[in-house]
This record gives sequence, C-alpha cells and structure tokens, in this order.
Amino acid sequence: MSGELYDEFGNYIGPELDDSESGSSASESGEDDDDDTAAGQTQRLSGTTREHEGAGSAEDKGDGGDDGKDDDDAHMGDVVGPSSAIVLHEDKKYYPDADEVYPDAEVLVQDEDAQGIEEPLIKPVQVKTFSKLDDDAPNLRYSVDFLGSLMSRTMLIRNVAVLGHLHHGKSTLMDLLIDKTFESPKRSTAARKYARASPRYCDARFDEQERRLSIKSCPVTMALEDGRGKTFLINAIDCPGHIDFVDEMTAAAQAADGILLVVDAVEGPLVGTRRAIALAARLGLPLTLCVNKIDRLVHELKLPPSDAYLKLQYVIDNVNAIMREKGCLAQTPAAFSPIAGNVCFASGADGYCFTLESWARLHLRLRGQTGRVDAAQFAKRLWGDRYFDPSTRKFSTQAASVTGGCRVRSFVHFILQPLYKLYAQVLGEEPEDLKGRLASLKVRLTDKEVHLDPRPLLRLVMKRFFAGEATSGAVDVFVHHVPAPGSACNQGRIELACPAAPPGVKSCDATGPLRAHVCKLYASPDGTSFRALAKLYSGSLRVGQRVRVLGEAFLTSDQEDMSLATIDALSLCQARHRILVNQVFAGNWVLIEGLGDHIVKAATLISEDEPLAGVGTDALAESGLGTFAPLKFDSAAVMKLALEPVNPPDLPKMLHGLRCVNKSYPLLRTKVEESGEHVVFGTGEMYLDCVMQDLREMFAGVEIKVSDPMVAFCETVADTSAVKMFAETPNSRNQFTAIATPLEKGLGTAIERGALRWDGGPGPLGQI
Repeated sequence: MSGELYDEFGNYIGPELDDSESGSSASESGEDDDDDTAAGQTQRLSGTTREHEGAGSAEDKGDGGDDGKDDDDAHMGDVVGPSSAIVLHEDKKYYPDADEVYPDAEVLVQDEDAQGIEEPLIKPVQVKTFSKLDDDAPNLRYSVDFLGSLMSRTMLIRNVAVLGHLHHGKSTLMDLLIDKTFESPKRSTAARKYARASPRYCDARFDEQERRLSIKSCPVTMALEDGRGKTFLINAIDCPGHIDFVDEMTAAAQAADGILLVVDAVEGPLVGTRRAIALAARLGLPLTLCVNKIDRLVHELKLPPSDAYLKLQYVIDNVNAIMREKGCLAQTPAAFSPIAGNVCFASGADGYCFTLESWARLHLRLRGQTGRVDAAQFAKRLWGDRYFDPSTRKFSTQAASVTGGCRVRSFVHFILQPLYKLYAQVLGEEPEDLKGRLASLKVRLTDKEVHLDPRPLLRLVMKRFFAGEATSGAVDVFVHHVPAPGSACNQGRIELACPAAPPGVKSCDATGPLRAHVCKLYASPDGTSFRALAKLYSGSLRVGQRVRVLGEAFLTSDQEDMSLATIDALSLCQARHRILVNQVFAGNWVLIEGLGDHIVKAATLISEDEPLAGVGTDALAESGLGTFAPLKFDSAAVMKLALEPVNPPDLPKMLHGLRCVNKSYPLLRTKVEESGEHVVFGTGEMYLDCVMQDLREMFAGVEIKVSDPMVAFCETVADTSAVKMFAETPNSRNQFTAIATPLEKGLGTAIERGALRWDGGPGPLGQI
C-alpha cells in the first residue's frame, strides 16, 4: 500500500489527507518500512540529509509514546508551501555571498583566470626612473650661499650654449668644467678616480648612456675662476650634436647670451658646425671657438709638431670661411683668432683646455718668471708667422735666421713641442724614469699612481701639470667674449626676442617687472611631471609666488592662452644634481616646478598683479609679438608616423603620452588626421626613434603599432623664365621648354627652381 502512495523519489502521491490522517498515515508508513519513512521525512525537514531524518524518525518511534506521534503531527504542516520543493545540490547555498560579507566593496567575478601565474594578485607600487637625478647638493668646492651671492651680481654671470657637431667632444668638455667644481679627491683615491672612463655628467638619461649619444640639452650652473683668480657664475648648457635634434640646439641658444662652438681638430667643421653658425647669425649671438681633441693629432694622425700647427690653422680658417658665408662677421667684431682670445684648444679626454694667455701664464710659472714678464704680451707672439730663435732668444717674423738656419714657429716651440714630449714620456718611459722626469715639472706621483694604465695615467699627469690652468682658458673665453646679461651688447638681441618689452627688461633690472622666458620643458626622472627651464630677464622669482603664464598664442585681444600658476620649487641644475634655492634674480637660469600643466612648448612669465594691457601694443598683439616671440627653427618636421595602440582600450594612455612627448620635444608635432589616425611629425629617424621610446616606456607605458615612416616633400615654382632650354620626350613627339633665370639674392640659377611649359605636339599628353 505504501508503494502506491509514494513515487520513486519519496513524494506523496496518494489522496488528500487532513492533518490527523496525514499524521496517522505517516506513523503507519513508518511502522511498515523505515526506508519509506525516511523518504517521507525528507520533504518535511528542509536542509537535512535523508539518513539523518531516517535515524531521527527511528528514534522517535523507539520512544513508543504519544509524544513521538504528536511531534510528527506538528511537523506535518511543513509539507505545504515552497519548502516542499526539492533543492538540487548545485542550487544549495552553503556560504554567504561576497556582497553580504563586504557590503562596501566592489565585487568582480571572472569565469576564467586571465592573470599569469608569475603576476601577483596585488602588484607592488613601482616607481619608474628614466634618468639619474639627485636632489642632494654635490660635494662642491664652494657653498650654496656663495653661489647665491654670485646670482645677485649680474656682471659676474655668463650664459653660454655649447654647440657643435656629433661626437666632437662637447659632453667630455663639460665633464672637465663640472669636475673642476667638485671637491678635490684625496691622493689615495686619485688613482681610482682617474682609472675610470669619462662619467659624462650631462648624459643623465639612461637611454643617452646606452646610446652614447646626447638626446636632451642639459643646463649646468657652475662657479669657476678665470686666469686672474676671479670667480664667475657660468651657466652653460650642453646640446646634442646630432642633426635631428636641432630643436634642442635652438631652444638652448634662445636662453644663452653667447655660443661656444666645439670643433674636432681632426674632422674639422661639419654640417652640425654650419647649423650652429647659422643659428648664431640669426639670433645675433657672439661666437667663440674651441678646437677640441688635439690629442688625436698625436695618437691617431701622429703628425709632427710643425704639421699639427698647420692642421689647427686650417681648421680655424675653415670656420672663419663659414662665418663669412653665413654673415656672422658682420655682427662679430673679429674673426676667430687665438691672438684675439676667442679661441681655445682642448682635450676633454685628457682633461685640459687652454688659450694662448693661459699657456703663457703656465709657462712663466714653471720658469719662475710670473712677475717679470707680461703674460698677455707674451701670448700675442705665440701664433701666426712669429718665429723664435733659440740662439738669440728673440722673436722674428722671418723663418730663416741670419746664420742661415731655420727658426722654429713660436706656437710649435712653446706649446706643441712640450705637449709632444709630455705625451711621449708618459706613454713611453719606464715608471721609475718617468717619476723623476715629472718631478722637474713639479708633477708629483706616488708609487701606486705611476703604475697605472697609460690612459688614466696620462689624464692624471695632465691634470697635475696644468693645475689651476686646466679650465681657466675656457673661463677666460667666456668672460671676455660673452656679454653679461645686463650689458649693452644684449639689448639689440632682446629687442628681437621681445619687441614690446618694458624698460627694465633690456637692462636686466632685478627690481623691475617680472619677465621670464620659458624656452624648454624637462621631464622628471619618473616621467610624471615637467620642470620648466626659464631665463629671467628682469624681476625675481621665489617659491610660492603666483605668476601669469602667457603661452605662445597669447594676444592682448585674445587672452585665452593664459593661466595662473604657483611656483612649487626653484632649483639650479648641475648635470645629475639639483641645488634647491628659494629665490632667483634677473640674469640667471632656473628650473621651475609647478608650471608643467600650463605650458605646451614655451611661455612668458609675468607677475600676477601686472595689468595685461601693458604687455604690448595692439599692433604687436595682432602679430603675436606681445610677449617673447615663439621659437623659430631652421628645420621642419617632415617625417611622419601613424600610431595605434595594440590594445584598443589603451587609447587614452597613448593620447596622454602624445601630449607629454609634445611638451618634451620642441619641434615635434602631433595631429589627428581626418581618417582618425594619430600621427607624429619629426625631423628624422633618430629623432622619431627617441620619441617612440619615450612614448612607449616613459609616458604612455603601452604597446604601440607604428606605420612605415613617410616623408613630406614640398616643391613649387617661384620665378619666371628669361632663357629657354628645350627638352624632348623619349617618343620625340612632345617638346618642353625649361625656363631658367637667376634666383633671388644671387644664390644660383633658376634651373633648380624653373618653370616648365609644354609646347604641345601631335602626341597625346598621356604618352609624355
């Protein structure tokens, strides 16, 4: 009977029963079969197992009283309702949900594990570093207070841009100047210091050190002594020599008051040298010359001293020829000449730089005749067709002596021959003999130092031989041939940069209205912010000051490109170190933090309370010259790349990176084409390669697909014809007339820029 009332799952399928009958039937069924009773109990007690209920019903029956029956009757009412449904195993809820345990947390459920086993669930915070920059002040020979006192004296400041061709030794020459500012190492550590290679302080970025190539310009603020022992504040900026980075060279020259042109003594002036001279002519900057790597004349070319002089003279004459071609001699008082003092000779690898006057002081010091002979008059006889006769100890302009012998040129006798002998002794003598010979030149070496390798030993000997004259020659060139910021020589150049400048700007007045020109932005070591390199023309800046930032597109009639900003920090850059300062006066360079979000390329800083109507006249405002003029480049960005992120959701990150690289590279242009492509324009392959590396690794941090480079060509016809030149097509059925006239300004013939006129003919135009 019980088998007919329940199905195979234990569900009751018999006739409807009231409460009393259901209780009795359940008891009867339990007495007949314990298994059936357990199945019936399953639907009454939700959430328990069948075995547990069977055991419970058996225990209730075992009591044998009415209590067990009453309990069954009491539970019989639970059968009616949703609780009577069967709950499958996969539908049972054993644990609470995550949103119930953590109501304020966002819960993300993934069906598949998309994270690699090597990747942690919670990644640690990673601080990326792309350059080596230390905020702590280096171990300098002077104090920061002394440096601050020099900053307040305008006539003791010199702002110089170091330009030249690629691998002509600009960064190595800067290492020589920077090393002079550091505290001298102890004698016990000197061997270890000079045994290593050139540190290249100005190549602070890691990619520059890997490429062995300067990519960004690097400003350096130093306090150096000239030949007379007077200290000057030298603001020098090392610029890349690669032809693609002409924008860095232009931005650096905009902040400088003069240019030091570095030329290799072996290679001579190349295309980078011509670009630097043309830039100086356009900006009206005075030029000085440094003939670097003269040690290559000894090591590589192995020229005799007399031929080495002719090689140096040939290099200087070539540079003067380029200056005449570019029109620099009309602005410069004299051409490059060692006698004029605007030329110095250097070897950055061996650690010395000298002019004729500094070498004359060194020679008189070694001879013990410092106060007896005038070094300036002696230096005038050390170049050109001036010969020295050792027998009479007199100078002459004739190469042949009275006795019939041949006199030695004074530059060869007093400078090149001693240098050649010093090189030969250091590289060829035995250590014991070398130590005694150098002692006569007042060069002392320890037993450990005399056994160094040839190259470090040579650098150490040259440093101690030149002593204080190792860098005084370069400082003399800066002091005498680069004008101070407030001098009259700079007023004409300031009028070109800022025609509507207030009166205090030309005189570099520290108490005048604030005028600062931001000409370059430098990314922080982690790539998250930018520091602005500014040159103060008048007024002063201090930490916490509120300034108006006027962009390159600012006009008095349209003040949209203007914003207010607060200066967070001021610092002086010294290659890989920063010197924090609280205030900077007119005539100096300074790195400003807090302006990176307000500047795109360049800007002008004025005080917050200055009225904007006084910035410039309406006529100047219409031409966009109410503030400092935008940077003008000699090159154009003609190489184009189309970019696209590998992962489409990374498009916002790529756009942020494009905005950052646009700030970091002055000549770079970014654009969105009509087709929706994001493109960048650069000057060349090396330029765009560095841009893409910064975009992928420093700013965006995403993988980017790049198209093949495309180059834009712009050609036009600009003149008419006066001479007919006939040309026929290969099929001899059509004839053209090429028109040639002299070009404007007499630069050539118009055949390079001629017009073509089709004379017609029986043949169709499509066969031409």
